[in-house]
Amino acid sequence: RDLLSRLIYGAQMSMAVGIFTAIFSLAMGVMYGAFAGWMGGRIDTAMMRVVDILDSIPTLVLLILVKILFDAVNIFEDPKLRALTGVLMALSIFGWIMLARVVRGQVLQVKESLYVEAAQAMGASSIWIVARHVLPNILGPIIVVLTFQIPSNIMFESFLSFIGLGLQPPFSSWGVLANAGWKTIKSYPHLIIAPGAALFLTMLAFNLLGDGLRDAFDPKMRGRM
Repeated sequence: RDLLSRLIYGAQMSMAVGIFTAIFSLAMGVMYGAFAGWMGGRIDTAMMRVVDILDSIPTLVLLILVKILFDAVNIFEDPKLRALTGVLMALSIFGWIMLARVVRGQVLQVKESLYVEAAQAMGASSIWIVARHVLPNILGPIIVVLTFQIPSNIMFESFLSFIGLGLQPPFSSWGVLANAGWKTIKSYPHLIIAPGAALFLTMLAFNLLGDGLRDAFDPKMRGRM
């Protein structure tokens, strides 16, 4: 089989998994972090303690446990579809933690602004203030975190697929290709080098994009440019 075509097809699956799980994490992290930051007090403290507990457990351990538990439930009869859904669920459930921290910190800063106090004085509801005034003013940090979240999800999916806990053929991702190439590494090393190089270059590109966006959204860095 042609390796280039498999790499291109694998890129579609890896990117789809990374972007889909990042979007789910974005929605979850924004809602959780915005609610905690806006409410403040004991509610904020309790919600962030939950985040601290989840964050204290190694991410790979959590992903593997969720993946194994989801497979044990056996929702889908097709093992390939069950593997795909398990990867999506595992990455989506725990990918929101960093976003929740960032959003919560930004909301704590923005809610003390004069325009937020003015909206409160005019009798605007909390939901309207958060949606109209708070979230639009913290989009920069959210976008930056999202650009780092996508390659992180791609890496975790590739790792799970490489060790046999992720996607399975006929699904083709870079992790699946690396798993297949590992079996023939002595005779055909290029079969594992190619997906590894594609994964490395993709993660490098997303990280450079994230660094650029962070500098662009940072007022201090804009002053130096």
